Amino acid sequence: MSLGNALTYNNTDNSPENKYLYNGKEKQSDFGLDWYDYGGRFYDPALGRFHTVDPMCEIARRWTPYQYTYNNPIRFVDPDGMVVDDYFNKKGAYLGSDEAKTDNVKIIDQKSWDDNKVVVEDETESIDHKVGQANSTDHSKANLSEDATLNVYDHYNPTDLDVVAHDKENEKGGMSFSYTRTKQRIKIKIEGNKKTGITDHANEITNSFIHEEQHYNDFKAFGYDDYKAASTERKESRAITTQMKHSSFKKTRKKEFQDQVIKYGKRKGMLFKIKPKRL
Repeated sequence: MSLGNALTYNNTDNSPENKYLYNGKEKQSDFGLDWYDYGGRFYDPALGRFHTVDPMCEIARRWTPYQYTYNNPIRFVDPDGMVVDDYFNKKGAYLGSDEAKTDNVKIIDQKSWDDNKVVVEDETESIDHKVGQANSTDHSKANLSEDATLNVYDHYNPTDLDVVAHDKENEKGGMSFSYTRTKQRIKIKIEGNKKTGITDHANEITNSFIHEEQHYNDFKAFGYDDYKAASTERKESRAITTQMKHSSFKKTRKKEFQDQVIKYGKRKGMLFKIKPKRL
């Protein structure tokens, strides 16, 4: 029996509608849209386009917010729109990414990148994960200059603020929003972020920026005097709430990052729901 006959034979009035069609993706008929659910996006077959931005588009903002398989579906598989490993050269310039499911921040020699990269039709560049890993170093171990390190951070910076090295380091790392009436910046605790591993994870860098971005947005909304007069607890509570709601937070390390954010929030007077212990 041919496939066509088999489908005809099994197709009765009582059979449920097969909604898993193009690429095996489920067709969503709600509101008459007839889009296909690609996990991290919805695909419109009438236009051949995705209508929703990637769930982690903030992290790869210098590519495109609609970056399905980096325009190379033959080479890459992209089931959910999540992040990939990012590569920078030793000057901190962003080069491209690989097809990994992790969010590592890697430093690679420019020549190694050029010798192994793949250039897709829109001239964006990528690299095979195994090749990239073999020829790169974790950001925390790359011994970059301060300027190069700040260039890496600035790639994930969602604001228009300059990033500078923090003048007060600690082993916990992090960032802080620094402001006067005329100048605002984001200060990076470079050495602390190396020790905690934050600097090696794109989600954690991004989520830290989301925290500081909320401070900056509040500063712009309320003005210097009112912002300064507000309690630290109130300002930090707003920033922590925002970063925990952001999509990048769920992709950070639990013990090393998420738990630390919650502990910091508790010290600032925030209340968190108590989860029952499993029996």
